[in-house]
Amino acid sequence: MALCPVLLAADTVSGQSSFLRDISPGKYEGIIVRFSGDALAANTFVITDLGRIRLTEAGRDIVAADADNLRFMNTLYGGNSRMIATAGSFSSATILMPRGFGDNNVHQIIESDQAQVQIQFGAAFTTHFTGADAAQIKIYGLVRETGEMTYNLLIHQIDQTYGAGTFTLPLRHENVLAIYPVLSDDLARLRVVKDGVEVVNVQHGITASAPQNQDLAAISDLLSHSDVPDTANAAPAVLTGFAFNSSMARLEIAEPGEIGEFLSDDVTIETTWVGAATVFEMLVASADFTPTKLRQSKVESSSVVQRKIARKNTLGRGRPVQTLRIAAE
Repeated sequence: MALCPVLLAADTVSGQSSFLRDISPGKYEGIIVRFSGDALAANTFVITDLGRIRLTEAGRDIVAADADNLRFMNTLYGGNSRMIATAGSFSSATILMPRGFGDNNVHQIIESDQAQVQIQFGAAFTTHFTGADAAQIKIYGLVRETGEMTYNLLIHQIDQTYGAGTFTLPLRHENVLAIYPVLSDDLARLRVVKDGVEVVNVQHGITASAPQNQDLAAISDLLSHSDVPDTANAAPAVLTGFAFNSSMARLEIAEPGEIGEFLSDDVTIETTWVGAATVFEMLVASADFTPTKLRQSKVESSSVVQRKIARKNTLGRGRPVQTLRIAAE
């Protein structure tokens, strides 16, 4: 992912319950929400203060997920996501909404898209950051001049309440790329069936008496190279050393870089639960193909390259300019 952040919007949000800003036209590999503030005396910032974050186009949700779950997802791909929460003092968090799935895809935004970032803060936000306390939201775009938009990456959150038993949840998304279940002490097993084929079947079951039964967290962390301790679920006392169990699992059911409209038509999640009723939270990433945007972005990318070549020729570099296209890993 390109490390080219460009500030798109910034505003004070102390004492406010929501945030809404337009996104400038451009090509973006990601949209970053950056929060910083000075918490009220005797109050401590928590990530749920940022509530639910949305990226919309003409009122349609492209990304819609709780801030804490987006941060969990960021951690699975990028390691520790810096967050500061000092009681009665400085607080900050940085959250990325990716616009590609480990490939060269970008999100091209044009004027008519009416793209916006919306944040509905959590219930405690205005208590922790009143009108008298400095707090700010900044929106950054990770700019990529010559990227091409093959698909629109949709990230949506599902919230479902389950008691003890086994339950089936059909996803109403075509071309699912990955699912990111938030892990629970009461989740015993998770299965994923894609177009009639079982692609995931993993036990889990976190209990203090059987800490070895954390299969889903352990396998996901291993494959994600996750290195962040889970502060929400402290390691059981019977464990020695360090336990690095994330609060979310990463289950990719498509191959990054090989994405097409053939990915999936029917994905079903089956979960088995023990204990009391539990809210099951899960992020679903899927590809929404936009041929018009692909044509537009190809034309614009070609135009950018031609302008650069013309400029170098005008400057008399003395040899023909070459361009190379390197396939994504």
